[in-house]
Amino acid sequence: MRGLRDVPVVLSGIQQSLGSLQSSVEVLHASTGPSTSTEVPEPIWEDYRTRAWPLTPWLVGMRDPTGMSGLVVDYLGKRAVVEKADNGRAAVDEAAKRVRRELIKLGMKDPPWQKEDIRALGVFA
Repeated sequence: MRGLRDVPVVLSGIQQSLGSLQSSVEVLHASTGPSTSTEVPEPIWEDYRTRAWPLTPWLVGMRDPTGMSGLVVDYLGKRAVVEKADNGRAAVDEAAKRVRRELIKLGMKDPPWQKEDIRALGVFA
């Protein structure tokens, strides 16, 4: 019976935690904006379309330069040319963080996923 006595306090704590998380996500969503756009250089898109995609039959094609697709192709391009230097590694890590931020935003949208987003996420994985 003593354990049941603490249930309302525990539930209240959980509810406060969920409210705090929800407000944090709303602030993140408001600060990141509705759509993510990245400029992927044409040579990187061309390398993806003519070299990576045809050589790997399991790799799906992506065509949209905005949103998750553009971010993933940007990440792949940076990862392919990364040098062992710290600045090259940092650029790849930053591109991966942008993909993850877009993933968080997609989780909050209603409906959250479009076909192109799912393809891009599969390539990123």
